This record gives sequence, structure tokens and C-alpha cells, in this order.
Amino acid sequence: MKFSVAIQLAAICALVAAHPGGHKRMAANELHKRQIAARERNLLARNCAPAIAEFQASRKARRSLKKRQETVASSTASAASPHVTSIQNFTCVTAPEVTEGPYYINNELVRADLTETQPGVKLILDIGVIDVTTCEPLNDAFVEIWSGEHASQHLIVPI
Repeated sequence: MKFSVAIQLAAICALVAAHPGGHKRMAANELHKRQIAARERNLLARNCAPAIAEFQASRKARRSLKKRQETVASSTASAASPHVTSIQNFTCVTAPEVTEGPYYINNELVRADLTETQPGVKLILDIGVIDVTTCEPLNDAFVEIWSGEHASQHLIVPI
């Protein structure tokens, strides 16, 4: 019993040691400035709904989307295949910085096809990136999709 308690105590100590250093508290004026900036970004994001709708319409026209007939995948499946024809959420991400990870690998081969001729279910991603300060679409944005295949080979695919 004493051995198991010692093991548990060592595990807890290892977790604490994994994150050394203290938490730096922000100064009151720094925190106040940050809150004001966050409120301003939220106000800007609220006014993006018309721009998002216009951007969505132009993307649909460019891709000439047509409603597909929903077909049953097999004789045992009876549910209609899921699809979304419009942006369901008209909010913007109001944080100018996000955590990125896993981290970009320099000189990594950038691929345009995620499947690399491997069998699987087709997935169409239509990603729109909008500048939250102007509500305008960002042209030629590079979006990374991290995935791994059965041999744990990570892929970077531009959208």
C-alpha cells in the first residue's frame, strides 16, 4: 500500500514539475486595454453578417453549386446524406491570435490532394477566411489542414 501511495505522489509531482514557473499577472491598465480591444473586435464582428452573406454567394457562384440528390449509400442505410448549403454561423473569430499546432515544418512538401490516391470517403471543404477588422474576404489565404494517414505520415494541404 505504501508503494502505491509513493507512485501516486511521484506521478502528481511529475505533473506539477511539467509546468515550472509562476503565472504572470497582467497589470490593471494592461488588462483594461485588452478588454477594450476585445469589445471593439466584437462590435466589428457583429457587422460582418452582410459581408459574409455576400462572400458566401460569390463562392457558390464561383463553384456553381447545385443541390445534389440525396442517395442511400447502401441497402442498410436509410438516413439522407448530410450536407450544408450555406454558412450556418455568421460570427467571426474575434481573437487576432490563435494557438497553432502542430507546428509548421519548414521545407515540407505542400500537397493539393489529401487522399493521395488512397481509397476513402470524399470530403469537400469550402473554407472562407474573412478579415474581422474589415469584414472583407482574404484572398489567397493559406490554410493548413493537418492529418495523418495509417503510417503516421503528416500532410499539409493548402486550401
